[in-house]
Amino acid sequence: MKTRIKNVRIITDNGLLYGSSIVFDSKILSLGDNNCTNTCTDTCTDDCSEIDGSGLTLWPGLIDQHIHGCGGFDTMDANGAVENMAKLLPKGGVTSFLATTVSASPADMLKAAEGVRAAKKSSQGANVLGIHFEGPYLCTEYKGAHDQNVLTPPDLSVLDQYADCLVRVTIAPELKGAEEFIRKAASMGIHCSIGHTAAPCELCLSALEWGANCFTHTYNAMTPLHHRKPGAVGAAMTGKGYCELICDNIHVHPIAQRALCEAAGDRMVLITDALSPAMLGDGPFTLGTLSGEIKNGAAYLPDGTLAGSVLTLNKAVRNFMKNTGITEVEAARYASRNPAVINGFGDSKGKIQCGYDADLVLMDNDQNVIKTFVGGKVCFE
Repeated sequence: MKTRIKNVRIITDNGLLYGSSIVFDSKILSLGDNNCTNTCTDTCTDDCSEIDGSGLTLWPGLIDQHIHGCGGFDTMDANGAVENMAKLLPKGGVTSFLATTVSASPADMLKAAEGVRAAKKSSQGANVLGIHFEGPYLCTEYKGAHDQNVLTPPDLSVLDQYADCLVRVTIAPELKGAEEFIRKAASMGIHCSIGHTAAPCELCLSALEWGANCFTHTYNAMTPLHHRKPGAVGAAMTGKGYCELICDNIHVHPIAQRALCEAAGDRMVLITDALSPAMLGDGPFTLGTLSGEIKNGAAYLPDGTLAGSVLTLNKAVRNFMKNTGITEVEAARYASRNPAVINGFGDSKGKIQCGYDADLVLMDNDQNVIKTFVGGKVCFE
C-alpha cells in the first residue's frame, strides 16, 4: 500500500521543500508539490493512504552508528535484545543503527554477533545494519568505560569470522598490528574508527591514510587538543575523517561542540552512545562486565568515569542545532546522510530522494518525533 504525505516541509540534500508532497511504498516514489506535478514518478491510487503533514517537517530516517542499548536491552545480551532495541528506536527517530559492543572476551563478542545476525533477519522496527565492535582493540590509558582485563591487540581473523555482519570497528592505531588490521578491513569493506587512543595527531592522520574513516565519540577517550601536541582531537579537526559526537551536553560542552562543527564542517556524525537505561530514566545499569548508575541523565561507573549516554538521536539533533546554529538540512546530513555514506549504505539510505528506502521521520519544530516510517511502514506514532 502506498502512502502520501501532503502539506509538509521536506528536507532534501538540496534544501527544504515547502508545502510539499511525497508518495512512497517501501521506496520513495515521488516528490513534488501537493498536486504531484514536479518530480513525480508515480502517483497515488485508490489504495493510497493520506496524511496531512501541516506544521511538520519530514526528515530522512536518523541513523545511529554507535548505540549500545536502550529500554533495558543491550547488544551484549543477545537473546532477542537487539530485536527489542530495533522496536524501540523509532521512538527517537532512528530507522537504522549499528548495534555496538563493549570490549569483551571472544566468547562474549561471538554471542553479541550472533544476536545481531538474528536481528538482521527481523523485519520489525529499525533496520539492523550490522554490528560495531567498540573494542577490544583499545589502549589502556584511554579505556574509558571498558574493562581493561579484556583489551587485546587487533586480531586479523576476526575480520573473516564476522565479515557477514561486522560493519565498523573502533581501534587505537598505536597498537601493534593496527595498520595491517585497518588496511585489511578497508579492503573488505569493513570500516574502522579511531578511538580510545593515546596516539599523537600524526599517527591518527596516518591511520586515515591506512583506511580508517571516522573518529569515535570525538573529544572523549582520546588525546586532547594542545597547541604543541594537537593529539587525536587535532587530527579529527583537520584530517579527512568523519567525527562522531555525543550531543547530550554532558560528554562535550556546547562550545566544544561548536568548535568541532566549525572545524570539521560536513564531516560531522551525530551519535548517542546510548546504554541500556536510555528511555528508562535514572538507576543502576551494566555495561559488559562493569556496572554503574544513571544520575541526572548521565551514566557513571563507581570510580566516577563517565560512560555512555541515555540520549535519543532526535534530542541529539535538537541540542546540536541549538548549540551550533546549523540548519535542518545540515543536521539531517550529520544524523542521516553521513552515517549512511561512511558505513556503505549511501546508495539506498540517508536522504529523501526518489528510489531511496522510505525510511522517514515526521517531526515538529522542536524535533519531537510524531511518526516514524521504516521501509514505508509506520513503526512509531
